[in-house]
Amino acid sequence: MQYILKNKDIDVLCFEVQLADSTNLSTIRVRIINVFNEALLPMGIKRQSLDSISLDEALLTWIKARKIPHHRENAPYIVATYSDYGNEGVMDYIHAGFGLGLNDSYWIMPIESTPNMTKHEFMSSAHTPARWKDVNLYENAFLESVERAAFGLFAKRLQPISLSPEYTTNGMLKKCWHRSKDRICLYKASSKMFGIGGEAYSEYYMAQIARVLGFNAISYDLQMFYDEVVSVCEIFTSQDEGYVPMAQCLNARERKMRKNSQNNVIEHILRLYDKAAFEDLMLFDAIIYNADRHLGNFGMIVDNNTGAPLRPAPIFDNGLSLIATLEEAYLNDIDTALARDKSYFDIPFTEQMRLYVRERHLEHLTKLCHFEFTKHPKYNLADSILEPINKHLQRRARQAIALCEEKQQRGIYRI
Repeated sequence: MQYILKNKDIDVLCFEVQLADSTNLSTIRVRIINVFNEALLPMGIKRQSLDSISLDEALLTWIKARKIPHHRENAPYIVATYSDYGNEGVMDYIHAGFGLGLNDSYWIMPIESTPNMTKHEFMSSAHTPARWKDVNLYENAFLESVERAAFGLFAKRLQPISLSPEYTTNGMLKKCWHRSKDRICLYKASSKMFGIGGEAYSEYYMAQIARVLGFNAISYDLQMFYDEVVSVCEIFTSQDEGYVPMAQCLNARERKMRKNSQNNVIEHILRLYDKAAFEDLMLFDAIIYNADRHLGNFGMIVDNNTGAPLRPAPIFDNGLSLIATLEEAYLNDIDTALARDKSYFDIPFTEQMRLYVRERHLEHLTKLCHFEFTKHPKYNLADSILEPINKHLQRRARQAIALCEEKQQRGIYRI
């Protein structure tokens, strides 16, 4: 079957998918028929071409990666709305929702006949619109049934087309996009993996830390949603500005340079990502002990109309901070409990704080020394949890100030 990859209403490329076995990804073959607009190829495809990977292979990898990951909580429920989980075809999610998402303005339109339907019938069918304005998720409603499936409350096949961002939303936690009063927000639950706080509370309280530090960061709220407390944040993309995770801004060789060494991935990140913004991000993660700043949850805002990078995306996804990972038994000795913890970049957090704190941070760090959490009107952790964490974050701020002053005295402020 043939498809067109589109950016809004612009044809980017035409390709053909050949299925030797409709349920075995390794047997899928993609053949690009024509590239209409090379400049608008997704960044992830462009970067793969630097690894001497063929454009056909790069496109196939991009299509696979765009789909909801199998490790996502309630993935079987979501897949069940468009296919048989465990027996789904690779392109089933494309047929159901055109591969639409809320990170960008790409979508994939089949252009050959479906069973019992001629090509003319397919293209003219009211169920298969061929215009961006008819399908994009920024303007059009998405199905509440799929939203409920994302929370494990619905598992029924929907036909024939089900516009929903859930088919392309990444991450392992239970989550969904929800539209209310012209606002699109991400609702995300906590996992059962951690003890005292959970990711939802971490998002709410750590966003306050980012705010007092003056960093460009997303604000989070808490809400009861399908009988559980979830974090809520408003979308930061639009039809004209998209988000590309750093993983798609690097090629495979660069992504593998994770370890803290002289030739590491950070050097490649800074070729695109603003240096000051990266210092802010690394300092913030060091203060809150965020071990999950992988290459998928920070990146670039791009111009959807040209593909050009514009600026770093705001800081988001701070769920694995000390609020989520710390065990209650260690609340009276947080320093000892977290002393050996490292960031995604394999740097001990206190060392990362020393490396990235700058003189321009001192004013806001001083404010953090006296900061008190603002409690939520309805949903809160116990004072016995919040107070020791609050005091520890104040100590982290004082420690960061001392490290910065030491660097100034030694003349190694800029490193």
